[in-house]
Amino acid sequence: MLATATAGALVLAGCSSPAPKRPSQTLTVAVEVARTGPDAAVGAAILRGAQAAASQIDARGGVLHKTLQVVGEDDGGAVPAAGRLARRLVARPPAAVIGPIYPVVADAVLPVYRRAGLAVLSMAGGGSDDGVPDVGFTDRQQAALVAQDLVEVLRAHTVTVVVDTRDRTAGLAAALQGLLDAAGVTTTPVALSGPAGVDSAVAQASAAHADALVVLAGDVDGGTIAAALHHAHVSGPCLVSGMSPGATTYLATSGAPASGCLVAGPAPLTLVPGGTRFTAAQSSLSGAAAFWSALGHDAVSVVAAAVEQAGSSDPEAVRRALLQTAAVAGATGPVTLDPTTGDRIHPPLAVQAVHDGALQIDAAWAAYSGWPLSPNG
Repeated sequence: MLATATAGALVLAGCSSPAPKRPSQTLTVAVEVARTGPDAAVGAAILRGAQAAASQIDARGGVLHKTLQVVGEDDGGAVPAAGRLARRLVARPPAAVIGPIYPVVADAVLPVYRRAGLAVLSMAGGGSDDGVPDVGFTDRQQAALVAQDLVEVLRAHTVTVVVDTRDRTAGLAAALQGLLDAAGVTTTPVALSGPAGVDSAVAQASAAHADALVVLAGDVDGGTIAAALHHAHVSGPCLVSGMSPGATTYLATSGAPASGCLVAGPAPLTLVPGGTRFTAAQSSLSGAAAFWSALGHDAVSVVAAAVEQAGSSDPEAVRRALLQTAAVAGATGPVTLDPTTGDRIHPPLAVQAVHDGALQIDAAWAAYSGWPLSPNG
């Protein structure tokens, strides 16, 4: 009887789905973020999403039957520390480097990685080193979104551009200026140098009498000037950009006057394919932290797909495969990269309106753009 039962158990085991093979080796992916300093919270969120993706991949059998190990590397969000880290990673190259996320750091280290032949995947604002694949969005793409709404939806011929000179908006401002110049739009630049300059910026914006107003600033200063514009009764369409994903601090700072301006930037995760499922699994995260975590998740998913496609963890083979990324399922929607530029096709960016203190996709922009967009163009 025991023998019969044992045989039956073996037959049942043979009929069941085989469990994924347990990976026997390790494949390392370095995730370069700020783990110390003022941006440490962003780094922690990215790593959390990256590690969640690695756990999911390993549960399915790993990559090329290897365990996917995510190693958080600290660049402090600063060039000196990033330079030291780059030299160490070049000396002992991982299968891929994910990051850095800040343009000033990227401009310093991406050429180093490129010369060394490392596979690199950026997450946002990937610097001026064209050709580096980017799973998030670039300054050029965010500027294109702003210009599209101004020119094609709002039909503006004159635009006042308020730029916060203290924030990381220089690249965004330069890209937007180029696009508006090419479209024949007349611009009036206004420099905003922190809270002390708000009244002056509002006065200049009011005197310009432009068809539309753009504010390129971080959350706090963007919210402060949006409120000031409202109280000064500055008329005309208003568009703000350059803030953190979710614009939570912007909404809190500006309060009710936020509804007077559109927001051009990262779309809420709940409005992109795969985003709702990810936010449910990472329920303790919200706003910017949730978005950065989702990008970390998607970056690891894209690297894993590239390694599988390359059939090797050789950095050069992975680098070539990254540029062929197509329709990889992600928490920020399916990811497809342009093989020529490395930019993400249809990144998770949208023009949003503020209703009852929350962001929603702007109906006029959605009707023009066809949102939600196909990741394959």
